[in-house]
Amino acid sequence: MKPSLLLHTLLVAPLPLVSTHMVDDEAYRLPPPEVVELVDAASPPSLSISPDGRWALGVEPDTLPSIADVSRPMLRLAGLRIDPTANARHRSSFNRGLFLRDLTNSQETRILLPMGSRLVGVRWSHTSRHFAYTLLTDSGTSLWVARVTAPRAAFEASGRISSVLGSGYQWSPDGTSLIVTEVPTKRGAPPVKPLVPTGPNVRETSGSSSPLRTYQDLLSSTHDEALFEYYATSALNRIDLSSGLRTPIGPPALYGSVSSSPDSGHLLVTTIQRPFSYLMPAYLFGHNVEVWDADGQIEKRVVSVPI
Repeated sequence: MKPSLLLHTLLVAPLPLVSTHMVDDEAYRLPPPEVVELVDAASPPSLSISPDGRWALGVEPDTLPSIADVSRPMLRLAGLRIDPTANARHRSSFNRGLFLRDLTNSQETRILLPMGSRLVGVRWSHTSRHFAYTLLTDSGTSLWVARVTAPRAAFEASGRISSVLGSGYQWSPDGTSLIVTEVPTKRGAPPVKPLVPTGPNVRETSGSSSPLRTYQDLLSSTHDEALFEYYATSALNRIDLSSGLRTPIGPPALYGSVSSSPDSGHLLVTTIQRPFSYLMPAYLFGHNVEVWDADGQIEKRVVSVPI
């Protein structure tokens, strides 16, 4: 056969057909059982020792995140990745178990967690008489407190913890109360993105040229600003452990950090201020640092830092 005829034959000859089809409702498939057993093997727990050295809290991590946790919604705002349901920093790995161990006799007590919740973290009080832990549920982040003498009798101190900008809660130095940042009770629905922009994004620069770092997930519109302010604004409250009484401390604000003085009589409070930047993350926004009394009254403006 001549070369030209061979080429013509290859070009016009029918090619074998390969049958392909798509299955819309096909579920995830698992590897062989021995592989599943190896990958799902439990990781060793991490231990948190109480300040007095007598107790240890054991946190058992999930070996692998679930598809549901990996698929959680995420907002990228002001250099932060926010979980809008949890009103917290976005995360895809959690913990599956919690136990208390008495280091004097190695006795362990497993803490029973509500069905369907995920353990986020634990924290000791300064007195070692209580510990607190946060849980993620379908409705948000809740805070639970328990005594070491009755670890299974934990009570829910708050079901509205907000930890977008900070840790969400801290113990008072005397261990009798908790200072928490919570979702404001009258916050309302989140801002809706307008279908039509109200105008262009205008940026002005001035001064001498200088190198500028680039950051991820920054604000880019007035709608982003509104979303950031909506999810990052929190109400500051003090929760008394003996009575469960919740006392407001100051108005809702963008609380960057809150720390108590050793005598519990004062608070050092950092609040983020407008205007927000489209070039910098939230921790470089302008902010005020103030000293408050225990009731939330300003005693001293330490410094006002511009953006």
